[in-house]
Amino acid sequence: MNLINQTDKDKYSSSIDDIHDTFAREIIVIKEIKTPIDNLDDADDDYDFINDKHRGSEEFENTIVTTTIKARIKYIDKQDKEYAFISTLGGEQINLSQEFGLIRLKIKLSESDLVNEASRIEVDKNNTRVIFRDSPHGLFDRQYSTFYVQRTP
Repeated sequence: MNLINQTDKDKYSSSIDDIHDTFAREIIVIKEIKTPIDNLDDADDDYDFINDKHRGSEEFENTIVTTTIKARIKYIDKQDKEYAFISTLGGEQINLSQEFGLIRLKIKLSESDLVNEASRIEVDKNNTRVIFRDSPHGLFDRQYSTFYVQRTP
């Protein structure tokens, strides 16, 4: 026996989707694909006939694929702000800045593979990288996935 019938579950899940659609902002998922370039001639002196490849470094062509998705964004800490500390020795003001920048992203589960394969993610014009992925979750079923990202220089 269920305490909540399926009609109510659908209504509540729809409300959560409305919240996501209302508060989600666009992020850019960037994936870099390296493709080897095979423009060398087999008659070249650097060609290794035993291993069927060229000696030395291979050349790669970088292809960047960007996808825009929506995510609910929460800045976990505010340590990226400058704090002024007053030294007790001379009364001087010292400005310190900490660039930790941990950000939580909640995205639809259907888009989580894009984030998993991303080289980097642009959040509010800041480059970030995924440092942790939480398990999929939702009110009654798995609708969303949570990722924690950190700013990169």
